[in-house]
Amino acid sequence: MGAVPHTRPLLVTGTMDGKPLNNIKGLTTRRWGQYEGPTTILGLLNNKLEAEGVENASFMVHLPQYLQLEEDFTGTARLLEVLSNFYPIPAKVTKAEMGTEQYEDLNAQVERNPEAKRLVRRLEAHYDTRTTAQEAEKEREDVPPLSPGIQQFLNDLGRRLDDA
Repeated sequence: MGAVPHTRPLLVTGTMDGKPLNNIKGLTTRRWGQYEGPTTILGLLNNKLEAEGVENASFMVHLPQYLQLEEDFTGTARLLEVLSNFYPIPAKVTKAEMGTEQYEDLNAQVERNPEAKRLVRRLEAHYDTRTTAQEAEKEREDVPPLSPGIQQFLNDLGRRLDDA
């Protein structure tokens, strides 16, 4: 799942035939944490489909691990938001308002519990650091490579500056 606080946008990752999906609006392109728990029936099904050569896709919303909600309306809304890039899903289906209310209630509970407050702050710092690093890496990926001549010139210039 990963260390995702309820105070930040929920992350969604996706795969197509076992490979990470990239360049899809709303998806985070980097792995967010390493799941090390029991597998799910969906995971087993995807593995079997992949082995049989059947095209398959899966999406996962990374929910705050510390929440014990029967239904996370924000998580549902976030997944439907990503899926709406593929299918015409009406906004009224997402229950986003219910998720906002649910997380606002949680904010009030966290404010009354100093230990929970510290945990959420640590998760926010971790989230912000990872997100900033991923955005910087994505910007670097978007920059076209330099021509070999310019690259050589910059390397030579760097060596001369190092020697000086």
